[in-house]
Amino acid sequence: MTISYFRTAQTLITGRNSISKIGEEAKKLGSKKAMIITDKVIRQTGLLSKVIFSLEEINLAVDIMDEVMPEPPFENLEQ
Repeated sequence: MTISYFRTAQTLITGRNSISKIGEEAKKLGSKKAMIITDKVIRQTGLLSKVIFSLEEINLAVDIMDEVMPEPPFENLEQ
């Protein structure tokens, strides 16, 4: 039997408009740059706009990689 470990964030922020806090949280971590990894469909929906705004509001550089296949098979992890 294989033993697996799973770590989660120490802080979970939930509730209406909680996404607007992502920039503040990134700043607390001392982040200077953020990378969002997603697929083209999610990017096209506009769902990332609040995330990007919150990050750019605190002057974080934001890179978006939207070449990820939706629901990718396990074999694609190494790409």
